[in-house]
Amino acid sequence: MRKITISLALLIFVLTTWTTYAQNSIFFAGHVYIEDDNTGKQTMIPFATVRFYDVNNPSKTLATRISALDGSFDLKGFSTDNTYIVKVKAPGIEEQSFITRPNNGRVKSGNLSTHTRLQVDKNYNNPVKKQSFSPESISGEKNMTIERMIQKLPNLEIVDNDIMTKNGGSVRLMINGMNIDGSAFAKLKGYPVAGVVRSIDYYDLSCFDDSAYDGVVNIRLLKGKEAIAPDYKLISLKPYKK
Repeated sequence: MRKITISLALLIFVLTTWTTYAQNSIFFAGHVYIEDDNTGKQTMIPFATVRFYDVNNPSKTLATRISALDGSFDLKGFSTDNTYIVKVKAPGIEEQSFITRPNNGRVKSGNLSTHTRLQVDKNYNNPVKKQSFSPESISGEKNMTIERMIQKLPNLEIVDNDIMTKNGGSVRLMINGMNIDGSAFAKLKGYPVAGVVRSIDYYDLSCFDDSAYDGVVNIRLLKGKEAIAPDYKLISLKPYKK
């Protein structure tokens, strides 16, 4: 039991380090969401593909992100004083474009909000389906690691520390519903699942046109913060019109 507790504590520490790292500088961060015109209720949209373009060169993609289970995404390493076009496309929702506002000293540290409200039909339902696997449902294999459990999931494989579909499609890794650093899997794969992992969930995105990834693997830990919708009202970027 002590070994399991230490493993979980170390894993949460690593994740906390990744989560707080970017708070030392200014970066873009936002949520993809829809809003009910009558009630004002905002619903976060996961697995949206978010692309950034320079307003002066709108044909060149500067960066691509995918929204997490709580609709969140961020972009680091780009000047917040520049203006960008942000194009967002989500499963079952057509691509929509927005324009950022230059920071110009308004925000001194932390994130510059880039929330994007998507317009949808009133009958919209998120079409992405989830497959959930607990460690107990996969195998009775003793000391099974995170890597080994993922290898046992249907239609997935691991190639050079990258999780992929068996037909070569790209797969995004999330922890507790949150986006994490791309190099994370190499550090996480050796952790045991027993007493650490609640479930590994898989979301198949391969049938959605222009998705940034063919799927998402979300590792849910027994402890630690999970992605949740903001408890405040979001204000969207303005739509971009040529």
